[in-house]
Amino acid sequence: TFYQKETNKLPAGWEMKKLGDVCEISTGKSNTVDAKEKGAFAFFDRSKTIKRSDKFLFDCDAIIIAGEGQKFLPRFYSGKFNLHQRAYAIYNFQKSNNIKYVFNYLMYFHKYFEQVAVGATAKSLRLRHFQELPIPLPPLAEQKRIVAVLDKTFTVIDKIKNNTEKNLANTKELWQSYLQQSFNNPKKNWQQKKLGDVCDFQNGFGFKNKTFKNEGIPLIRITNIQDNCINLSNTIFIDPKDYKKDLSKYEIRKGDLLIAMSGATTGKIGIHQSNEVLLLNQRVGKFKPKNKLFKNYLFYYLSTRIKENLSISVGSAIPNLSTKQINNFKIPIPPLAEQKQITERLDYLSQKTTALQETYCKKIQNLIELKNSLLQNAFSGEL
Repeated sequence: TFYQKETNKLPAGWEMKKLGDVCEISTGKSNTVDAKEKGAFAFFDRSKTIKRSDKFLFDCDAIIIAGEGQKFLPRFYSGKFNLHQRAYAIYNFQKSNNIKYVFNYLMYFHKYFEQVAVGATAKSLRLRHFQELPIPLPPLAEQKRIVAVLDKTFTVIDKIKNNTEKNLANTKELWQSYLQQSFNNPKKNWQQKKLGDVCDFQNGFGFKNKTFKNEGIPLIRITNIQDNCINLSNTIFIDPKDYKKDLSKYEIRKGDLLIAMSGATTGKIGIHQSNEVLLLNQRVGKFKPKNKLFKNYLFYYLSTRIKENLSISVGSAIPNLSTKQINNFKIPIPPLAEQKQITERLDYLSQKTTALQETYCKKIQNLIELKNSLLQNAFSGEL
C-alpha cells in the first residue's frame, strides 16, 4: 500500500525502488557469547551497546539494524566490524545511490520495521522485510545535496539538544542539592522520631483481580506511583458493591501522600493532586501525619532520604517494604514553624526548577519535531 501510494506522489525525476534492488543485505554469523571485551573490532548484536570482537566479517560502510527488539533503529558504521546472526547489515550500494541518503531515510521511516516485525512477544525481522522496503530515490546529485543539508542542520540541532539535555540534568541535580541541604544539618532543637510515632500509616487492601473492571472507582497500584507523582494513565477500576466491607479507610483523597511498597517502584512516593476519590490497593501505603508533622515536610524529607535510610530489598529478587520498616523509619522533626519555613522554601524552589525542567523538555521535544519535519521534507522533494 505504501509503495503504490508514494509512487504517485514522487517529484519529477524520482523513482520508487525496493531496498533489495539497490544494495546487499545479510545477517552476521556470530553469537553474543563470541564478544571479546578487548577485541579490536566493533561487534553489533541485538542490544544497544556496541560490543567488541577479535574478528571481523565486514570491512565497508554499512547500515546496521538489529533483527530482534522493539525500535529497530538503524546505525551507520564505516570500517571493519563483526555482526550477530540476528542482526542485519545493509551495504554495497549501487553507484547511483548514496548510503547516507538511505540511512537518513531509514531513520525517518523506521516505524516500518515495527509494523512488519513478526512474533507475539519478541518481535523479529526477516530478510524479506528489508528487501521489500520501498524507498524513494532522487538522482544521485540530489541525494548528495539532501545528505549535505541534513548533516549540516542536524549537527546544529544535535548540539543544541545536547546542551539542553545537560541543562535539564543540571536543573534536576540542583533541585536534589536543595533537598539535601535542607536536611543535612539538623539543628539541636530538632527531635529524632520514628515515623510511626508522628504519622499513621495505612497499607492497601487486597482487591481481587477477578473484580477488576473498566469503569468504577480507580484503584491505585504500585505501578501508578512514579517519581513524586501519581500516574493515572494506566488505571484499573473496581465496584465497591463487589465487596461486603467498609472500604472508607482505603480511600485516597486529594492531598494524600502515598508510597509504593514493592516491585520496581518500591520507595517511590507521590501526592494525589486531583479531587477524584481513589482506592488503595495492597502494597501501596498511605501516610496520615499527626499534629506535629506537616505532610509536605514529610513528603520532601522522604523524597531525599528514603532510599538511603530504608533497606528496601527484604527479598533479593523483588524489592519490598514492610509496614514495620516504615514505622521504624527515623525522621528529624523541627518545630512546626520551622517545618513550615522549610516547606515554603522548597515549594518555591520546586516551582522554579519544575518550570525550568518543563521549558527544557519542551525545547527538546521541539528539536525532535524539527528534525522529523526536515526528514519529511527531504523525502518528499521539499527540502
